[in-house]
Amino acid sequence: MKKPATYFSANGSDSIIGAGVLVEGSLEVDGDLTVEGEIRGEIRASGGLIAGINSMFWSNITADTASISGKVVGNIQTAGKTTIREMGSVTGDVDSERLTILPGGVFVGRSRVTGVKNETRA
Repeated sequence: MKKPATYFSANGSDSIIGAGVLVEGSLEVDGDLTVEGEIRGEIRASGGLIAGINSMFWSNITADTASISGKVVGNIQTAGKTTIREMGSVTGDVDSERLTILPGGVFVGRSRVTGVKNETRA
């Protein structure tokens, strides 16, 4: 049975949304977030987001980093690296400093590299 929630906020620690949990609405986490369940709504995490293999998102995601093994329908914005893993899929735009798509990962959308520092070589 899915358990609806409208808002969740953690304070500086890791947070987990377990399998069988449905979150509807805004989700704001101060720290890392691991999701094995389903989320429908905006997500903001000050740390990293780990989307487990059975996770499903109908969400726009903002996080420091993102590792996607589940399914995301929505845009992802990270300050660091976004990784779409072997079983992961993203349908939406990705704004990230670095985007990695592993073999078997699916990405349908546009990507934009952001926040890259130019390095001068001597």
